[in-house]
Amino acid sequence: MTVQIIPKMDDVSRSVENELAGIGEASELIDAMQVETQADLKIAVEMTATIKESWEEINAKRETWTKPLRAVIADINETFAPALDALDEAEKKLKNKIDECVESNEEKRIELLKEVEATPENKRGVLLALADGYAIDKIPGLSIRRSFKGEIVDHSKLVAWIIKTGQYQFLEINEKVLGAITKELQGKVDFPGWEVKEKRTVAITISTVKK
Repeated sequence: MTVQIIPKMDDVSRSVENELAGIGEASELIDAMQVETQADLKIAVEMTATIKESWEEINAKRETWTKPLRAVIADINETFAPALDALDEAEKKLKNKIDECVESNEEKRIELLKEVEATPENKRGVLLALADGYAIDKIPGLSIRRSFKGEIVDHSKLVAWIIKTGQYQFLEINEKVLGAITKELQGKVDFPGWEVKEKRTVAITISTVKK
């Protein structure tokens, strides 16, 4: 496993102090800057390219600290993973066995109680005793939570039922599809109840600006 000394935060802070001072001055300049003419626009583009370059340089410096640490963390996680995975699997198997046992006993008890109802009162004692034998006593720390989920197995039948009964609240509008169509047609769509919003993104290519 790779051994890596964790850096002192004072050393990390010192490595970025000068950049922070320069960024503060640049931010004040940008706040006061007016971009109204072609010349202003050219200067703004060049400044943006310089800022992007600075960001990449500072991020590269940050990664000189973080990349080795990430490698150490990855090594540690990889070392512990087999043990943790094995315990997870063991827990899962035991929980399945516990659930199967409880469910099986519940089913047998219910079946016996059904037989009790169909049996004359003077002959119910044995069946009741057997049913009680399948009752699970409260075990400290054990609880079984029940949850339910569904899945569509026949789409056409479900849609037909929705239309027939007027249960339109079960119809979900696919916003992702509408969004994809809007994007593909560059906003030239007219869906009732659908509003097109344009988002403009300024892109600056450093290599082109710095030619």
